[in-house]
Amino acid sequence: MKNEPCPFCAIVSNHLKAQVIFDWENTMAILDHRPIAEGHCLVIPKLHLVDVTDIPTLLGGEIQALISTVVKSQRAALGTPGAMVMNNNVVSQHVKHFHAHVIPRRIGDGISILAKNRPRQGTAHLEEVSAKLRSQI
Repeated sequence: MKNEPCPFCAIVSNHLKAQVIFDWENTMAILDHRPIAEGHCLVIPKLHLVDVTDIPTLLGGEIQALISTVVKSQRAALGTPGAMVMNNNVVSQHVKHFHAHVIPRRIGDGISILAKNRPRQGTAHLEEVSAKLRSQI
């Protein structure tokens, strides 16, 4: 996508059509045009921010509130009891504008992003990783 306009910015500015579900002051929820499941939505900030680490705290709160509203809407409209909320950051992030996927879920729907055969880590290793992460805060 080098040098191409951001499709989410184009949606925010009404230059590109999308199925807008919610349009709040600083955020929007739109239907994903390549859904994993019926009702799969994307929650985006209106401000062009690439990475989750770019999001100011107050905007993060509005993003989370909109995610919650989308899940409630999916449950009521589609009868889906659960939802998977995810974000790809940098690695496999095709559109370089932060967006959270809100995917309605049903038991037995076959949707999975979990790696199979994940070995349990020992306490010493977990303590080492925890210390590394805490040292960067």
